[in-house]
Amino acid sequence: FKRGQTFLKRASSKALGKRVDRDVVKLVVKEDPASSSLKKRKRKKKPLALHPYTQQLVRFWEHLGLRPVAAQLFVPLPNIGKATQADVIVEDVRDGKLWMHEIKTGWVGVTNTKGTFAGELSHVKYSKGAAWDLQRHYTAQGLIAAGLPIQGSRVVHIYEDTKKGILVEYRPIIFGSTDHHHHKKETVCV
Repeated sequence: FKRGQTFLKRASSKALGKRVDRDVVKLVVKEDPASSSLKKRKRKKKPLALHPYTQQLVRFWEHLGLRPVAAQLFVPLPNIGKATQADVIVEDVRDGKLWMHEIKTGWVGVTNTKGTFAGELSHVKYSKGAAWDLQRHYTAQGLIAAGLPIQGSRVVHIYEDTKKGILVEYRPIIFGSTDHHHHKKETVCV
């Protein structure tokens, strides 16, 4: 990189991704009033603040009429002998239908390709965005096979653009399909 070059989009880290995951869990889990951690926080009188990425994610869901109802669900993938977790299940407040969102934080070159996938997917160019979508696809298939009536699924990408602020948007679907209601590109900025 040339001296003085600045980045317009900020990268993520595992710690940031885990922080947003924990925040999303807090949104759907009601804490037991008798729990010791809640009592300690009440004494300090400081609620645990949501990360700015999570705050923007909540705005994104509200904009679309969605609310989180479950997070970090264990999902067996019997066809490949593995398991994963669904980041969040959201409910459409208008019709009660459920959707799965795979949450990804920070900027990476999502469209940069490096060869192809292996095996039966060797015809598909590999990119970070395609890998994310493949994860979404398998997780959604596992949820459906387990009996959860989800209508569809999307990868939700949160990143910071130094000029536009924190952006939340749907990534394109590469593997399988989902309902047309969620096909349109949605972006929400701070």
